[in-house]
Amino acid sequence: MAFGSVLAGNVAGQSAQAASKKVTLKFKKSSYTVKEKKTLSLKSQITKKNISKVKKLVWTSKNKKIATVSAKGIVTGVKAGNTVVTCKVQYKAAGKKTYQTKTIQTKVKVSSADEKFTVKWNDKSNIGPERTVSIAGGTSDSMTVKDNGEMRKDLSTQYLIKNEMGTGINLGNTMEATKAIDEIDNFKEATDFEQAWSAPITTQKYIDSVHSYGFNTIRIPVAWSNMISKDGNYTISDKMLGRVEEIVNYALNNGMYVIINDHYDYGWWGMFGSSDDTIRAKAWKKYEAIWTQISERFKNYSDHLIFESANEELTNHINDANLGLNTAINPKTETYDGNYLKGTLTLEECYETANKINQTFVNVVRKSGGNNEYRHLLIAGFGTDINNTLSSNYVMPTDTVEGNGNTKLSVSVHYYNPWEFCGDGMSGATYTEKDKEATEKQFAKLKKFTDQGYGVIVGEFGVCNPLQDGVTKWLQDTMEIAAKNGCIPLLWDTPGTYFDREACVMQFKDVAEMYNSITGASGDTNINSNTGFVKADVNYYTTLPESAKQVFQWKGEWKKNDGSNIGLDGNLVTSSGIEQFIKTESVSENEQITFNDWGYQSFLKLDWSKYKNPVVYCTFKEDTADAVGEVQFATTKKINGSIKDTVTLDYEAWNGKYVSIPGSILNTLQTDAERKYMYFTFGNAPVVTSITVYDLGE
Repeated sequence: MAFGSVLAGNVAGQSAQAASKKVTLKFKKSSYTVKEKKTLSLKSQITKKNISKVKKLVWTSKNKKIATVSAKGIVTGVKAGNTVVTCKVQYKAAGKKTYQTKTIQTKVKVSSADEKFTVKWNDKSNIGPERTVSIAGGTSDSMTVKDNGEMRKDLSTQYLIKNEMGTGINLGNTMEATKAIDEIDNFKEATDFEQAWSAPITTQKYIDSVHSYGFNTIRIPVAWSNMISKDGNYTISDKMLGRVEEIVNYALNNGMYVIINDHYDYGWWGMFGSSDDTIRAKAWKKYEAIWTQISERFKNYSDHLIFESANEELTNHINDANLGLNTAINPKTETYDGNYLKGTLTLEECYETANKINQTFVNVVRKSGGNNEYRHLLIAGFGTDINNTLSSNYVMPTDTVEGNGNTKLSVSVHYYNPWEFCGDGMSGATYTEKDKEATEKQFAKLKKFTDQGYGVIVGEFGVCNPLQDGVTKWLQDTMEIAAKNGCIPLLWDTPGTYFDREACVMQFKDVAEMYNSITGASGDTNINSNTGFVKADVNYYTTLPESAKQVFQWKGEWKKNDGSNIGLDGNLVTSSGIEQFIKTESVSENEQITFNDWGYQSFLKLDWSKYKNPVVYCTFKEDTADAVGEVQFATTKKINGSIKDTVTLDYEAWNGKYVSIPGSILNTLQTDAERKYMYFTFGNAPVVTSITVYDLGE
């Protein structure tokens, strides 16, 4: 009897389990949009769960004058308007023998073929009476500010993204720029670090120009360790806080939204993964100290100021450009140093640590009180990678202020896909419709967060090298797809990429016109250049004519730095110094060549007006495509200054030849009274042994 009871109980349990397998049959979204004369497949948009077989699908459109639907579920937009598409599904549930029928439906909006993509933005909601204040630690005695300090407690981040933040941009390679760790004490002003990576000093005029194109959100990456005490208390200098506060106010004066974070910052994040518990404890102390001071400094600013917990560092990357929680740390300097041991966290522990860092961030900011109780906070995703952030191991923090729920929190992800097109190099990749479809699929995944009430801010997106075809289409497609999924993307911009920060104007006419169109702004479009591949005005010579005259020559060894910081001796360079990358044997008199202290570029200043047809010829210790790569020319006003007129030539085209200085470059050098330096560098990491310039004459 006991055996029979157990057996009967198991059978009953199995029957109950089978019955509990609920069938799910529905569209993934309640509504879809398609343009006139365009198509959309709805068959792939059906979610099916616990269904063993689908026998038949019957599709109908409520209003065929608005949209039709084929037997295969392909919707075609006919004219602008709204309709409902219905699908009658005949299916067999898992474990069942008979077919059942269920009807599902979704709304379809057909937009006009001429309908333009636009974004909403509000640059008035934080503007109060103009007043003059003194910024503690600032670069001037006083400045004009307009922020009203209002915190609208009932507004969600999702509302701000949809209605007020518009489109955004980064102030890249500026306040997050760093010096060599052993040189920090030689620099006393925050503006010294601001200019460390060739950015000019940021001005109100420049931020005004950015806003003139309709950018209403700006992200200001910051490396706070540039000016922080070494006594274990991690006190940020008033000069660094003051300089950041000045730039924040430049943007707030325009009614913009502003995001500040702790960005890369000498890779100190690897302290969290150290095998030494003492170093881990210092990491937590430093993180809390940084955000306690930032929170206190900015607690009275309006809801147009947003704090971000980190950049890309909350990840398991080891000793690479995306420094993470396991990167090697010098325990004395508490900074990244590849000569030391890497961290010891497992992948799961990296997720746990990232989650704990984000929760600590929320706790510290909320505890500081004032407007910070309701401030909108941006939570760094896992490495800001969409797929990794979607992992169940990644957990958004809990807002500690009752009533906030999830409405004041956003997740931060970055988007540079496909990397072959969006990355720093020029691989020759093109942007395709397939790439656009991949973007649509990636952004659709972020519904996981928006469905829970979180905002989604794409803290960085862009094409790092705009001299490729399809750049404006990629930018607009990505912004439009992001908007449809409730996200705001922020363009990654560094000096000379999309903006000429000294002239306070965009670099490319087509990008300027695109942003003006999307935002309804009227930024300056009196610009000569467009994005896209530029066919260089260059001639190649295998031999020199008898009339050729040598006008400049440098000989020696230049170990061009590709970012790995490997010097001439083959070792890792940890402090800047031209002698670690450059060894000069001879150089022409009365002429000037200068190299970047970290070996990235050369800057050649000659009396260009004297030459009719100058050509350049280089030799290398190892002359291969892998060692040398492409050659890049540009112009600049000063050593390490912002560049213009960029021309890049493939190795196969110029190798072993005398290359004429590109026509656009030479024209600028000969006619622009300010731009007298020719910027010259290579794509990989060769050891250059000579640079010679000849003039071929008429």
